[in-house]
Amino acid sequence: MNASGIWYDRATPLGRYLLKVLSYVGTPYLWGAKGMRYYTGLLTPAFALDCSGGVTVAAQAAGGPDLRDTHKAHRLADESEPVEVPEPGDLAFYGPGKVVHVMTVLSRLPSGEVFVVGPSGGDSSTTTLEMARQQCASSKVYPTHLYRADFLRFGKGLFR
Repeated sequence: MNASGIWYDRATPLGRYLLKVLSYVGTPYLWGAKGMRYYTGLLTPAFALDCSGGVTVAAQAAGGPDLRDTHKAHRLADESEPVEVPEPGDLAFYGPGKVVHVMTVLSRLPSGEVFVVGPSGGDSSTTTLEMARQQCASSKVYPTHLYRADFLRFGKGLFR
């Protein structure tokens, strides 16, 4: 059940996508990471994501298109129709004038608050798992889309 008391139906692509995005909570944030890869200083692969990786890896796992190598936050925004009232699975875009960050909408409360989830807390300097740990950079749930001051807009998600 999500924060609004709605069940995510794993029989639908949208439900699978939302459950997959939620399953990433706690996954380390690494700049440019799109899932299981070898990272600097590691002898074995590790699973890590950046913000667009959280969207694209989950979309592909839910039966959607494989956009991991082609879609960064700004391209997701360019291809996402703006929406005023977001629904679960829609995207929240952030940036200082241009889009540099993306999160997934989990739910919208009657009060208007929008819960979002995704990798956050890092930036282009977060390139090792040790840096991610030091910066507390990982996939998280926030009880408001305004957890960052540079919120730009909502856009239709990949399964709407």
